[in-house]
Amino acid sequence: MSWFEGLTVFPPDPVLGLIEEFDADPRKEKLSLTVGAYRDEHLRPVIFHATKKAEELLLAQEKDKEYLPMAGDVIFLDSIGKLAFGEKNWKEYHSHITSIQTVGGTGALRIGGEFLKPLVANKLYISSPSWPNHRHLLQEGGYTIETYPYYDGQNHKVDFQKLIEFCETLPPNVVFLLHLSCHNPTGCDLTHEQWKLLSKMMLKKRIFPFFDCAYQGLGKGLAQDTDALQIFIQDGHEFIVAYSCSKNFSLYCERVGALFVFSRNKDLCPNILNVLKMKTRGIISTPPAHGARIVSFILNTPDLYEAWKQELELDVQRILAMRHKLSLVLGKGYAFIQSGKGLFCITGLQPNQIERLKREWGIYMTLDGRINIAGLNEEAVDLLAYAIKKVVI
Repeated sequence: MSWFEGLTVFPPDPVLGLIEEFDADPRKEKLSLTVGAYRDEHLRPVIFHATKKAEELLLAQEKDKEYLPMAGDVIFLDSIGKLAFGEKNWKEYHSHITSIQTVGGTGALRIGGEFLKPLVANKLYISSPSWPNHRHLLQEGGYTIETYPYYDGQNHKVDFQKLIEFCETLPPNVVFLLHLSCHNPTGCDLTHEQWKLLSKMMLKKRIFPFFDCAYQGLGKGLAQDTDALQIFIQDGHEFIVAYSCSKNFSLYCERVGALFVFSRNKDLCPNILNVLKMKTRGIISTPPAHGARIVSFILNTPDLYEAWKQELELDVQRILAMRHKLSLVLGKGYAFIQSGKGLFCITGLQPNQIERLKREWGIYMTLDGRINIAGLNEEAVDLLAYAIKKVVI
């Protein structure tokens, strides 16, 4: 008898499982709109030229492969901190912010959750809907996961009134996981005024803000996409930010991320760092260096920094163009696609329709109807629109 016969087998991951299915599909004509990765106009994976150049410089100058400290590369953390918070805020509040390097944004979410759980509560709220892995990885960290109302699927927008009314019903000392920008999976973000109102409500109800920042620069712009942090700082919050460099630096497989903890009492920062380092030590020991150093090269080399910003803006413009065309070709009832931000939108398709798209046209998307807009080009938009019209009767 094997030791492993009692294993409980999990269902396929709702996103990565579809990629495996897509790869195994023998059809030549097929379209993947599942994973959240940028694609160029030929639907090929993209590595920014600035990223490639930074890696060349890194390899030419690298002198060793020694372990990083438990907290990670200090130059990377300072550089990404300035980017996330803005240079002015970083300079003013740096002594209040504790930072560590993590294995991607998921590592930041997991360590941030484990750090926070004994201090606030074991109940954490995610938006309805949210990225599927939010629930899984935070449940694995010991949280009871509930949802807060966020998306109005009938009108394809944030149901802000329902969100605020829901906050009023909550007891104190719960955690809200908030998407800073380019909400996954809806592409619908809060406005500046809505962030201000939500901040006041969360302060009143003692709801702890846990921000997920996975798409800075792919929405309204580098500064605007993290605008909510300024609001929450000014209102007197303490909060956590989980940061990912996968999308905006095209460093998906390098797993580059960071965790920031903002404390009103800067004297507590050494204690916060101590606990975060011990959490890191108990999970990965020390973080990887290569990807973090690439990011540091980009952010601290003026010509690379400017080139990176230009490439990021070109990506945003291509995504916006695909949003516009898909909305136009689909016609009445699909204007909401054009108004969204970032890689994703929810189509409103039902599971049986999504299965038909996969079976009959080789078009893959998650069962909630989410599509990756960057997985489209001019030809693919026409195919997708034609197929959607066929299944929506």
